[in-house]
Amino acid sequence: MSALVQSAWVDRWLAQHACCGPVYRWSWFMPVLQEFTDQALQTLGQRGTLDPIGAGAAFFNWARMTEQCSAYAHEQPVDHAHYVCGRLLRCLLHARAIQMEAGLSPSADAAPLPMAQEWPEGHVVLSFVLTLLQTWRLELGAGPLDWQDARFAQHWRSFRENVAEDADRAGPFLDFFVGLEPIWEYPTVPAKRPALRAPTPKPAHSLLRA
Repeated sequence: MSALVQSAWVDRWLAQHACCGPVYRWSWFMPVLQEFTDQALQTLGQRGTLDPIGAGAAFFNWARMTEQCSAYAHEQPVDHAHYVCGRLLRCLLHARAIQMEAGLSPSADAAPLPMAQEWPEGHVVLSFVLTLLQTWRLELGAGPLDWQDARFAQHWRSFRENVAEDADRAGPFLDFFVGLEPIWEYPTVPAKRPALRAPTPKPAHSLLRA
């Protein structure tokens, strides 16, 4: 599994049954995101801060979005987890919840990943969301994420560019990175997801560039 998924945090959140309720509480979410961010940036040898206003805006926008698709959680619980994590990724990136400062020298054990050095705030947010999604899947009794480092390494810059143009593309890229069919058109509509419709030919990955 990719280093983006933090196994120690997965174990911690599983023990808390985090995705069965706490994740939707601001009193749980903000301290956890703060600690995760601080730890991840330190590991990367980067200096930055979690903006509480941006994080708050992201969380409450996300909470409103998830309320609108609560029925989906009962119909397709695993795919619902993927969908709402994609929406969380979108909200955190759009709100610029992590503000970077001048970088430090990377620590000796810092992961030598291009994204981690070129876009550390994106790396940390994606790591947080993937770690949460892994926890969610395991809580639901599903297997671990289907992650391929090579696929991510080839397309992360395209991810960054596209999300900068349209934050709603964060969800389809998250799906693509974990082996699901990305829904480029109407990505915010759960009914368009393959889990809720008959199989159709996969669209060309026109937004993906190496």
